[in-house]
Amino acid sequence: MNTMTLTLVTPEATFFSGPAMMVEAPGTLGDFGALPGHMPFISTLKPGVVRIHDEKDQVSRIFVSGGIAEVNNTTCTILAERVVDLTKLSRADAEARLAKAKVALDEAFEEDAILTATSEMEISEAIVAALA
Repeated sequence: MNTMTLTLVTPEATFFSGPAMMVEAPGTLGDFGALPGHMPFISTLKPGVVRIHDEKDQVSRIFVSGGIAEVNNTTCTILAERVVDLTKLSRADAEARLAKAKVALDEAFEEDAILTATSEMEISEAIVAALA
């Protein structure tokens, strides 16, 4: 089987490192898929789901809040701002996170607080959509 090495890291730690048959990611210019032997490219990522297809035809779904992906013929490296393992999050938890983000946005008055709350709300909305 032909695989590529996927490395998914955050500023805090390596979240995943291992072989993948295919990686699908939410590029800011459109979702993309990368296979072994892919032409090299770099893409920024928007909030969304990275799908990791393994050698056993299993698909892992990992939410990224944004970042950068670098693909070449043997590797895919994703530098993510934050990640959420969707298998460890219920829809109710995601909806509670969204409600909390909405309250924070409603209560924000300073520009920095508004920007932070807006970003958190957008990420929370994307997580809820990913769990739908």
